Amino acid sequence: MPETGETLVFKVGNHVLLVNPAVQDWIGIGAVVNVHPGDSDLYDVDFPSGRRTVHGRELMLASTFAHGSSCDEKKRLLAAHIKAFDIYIRGASALAEAVGLMAHAEFEFLSSKVKTARQSLVKARQQLIEHTAKHGC
Repeated sequence: MPETGETLVFKVGNHVLLVNPAVQDWIGIGAVVNVHPGDSDLYDVDFPSGRRTVHGRELMLASTFAHGSSCDEKKRLLAAHIKAFDIYIRGASALAEAVGLMAHAEFEFLSSKVKTARQSLVKARQQLIEHTAKHGC
């Protein structure tokens, strides 16, 4: 857990935990989708509940957290989340690059695959959150 007020620099694609400094615990896992230009401490993070703009001092790298965890199931769920996120990001990037460059039917097919990947990502996040809430690890 980072010290209160400690700021780390995150990049798009980093898996992060939203930290509640009052209870010294994390309250959500998400992925950085945007770093605000001109304000290196402000990030848009995609959480299961939706996208939020948060300060870096409220975040912690998920990989840092996983190394300190002793629960094998949580490590497995975190790895599954990271894999689902990577698949989603690759698909979303391909979709963004394809706008206007491919036939409508091909674009719709790719869009459908990205939507399915997003659903898998949300499910993986939810499983991780539920496991942590249930087991306190």
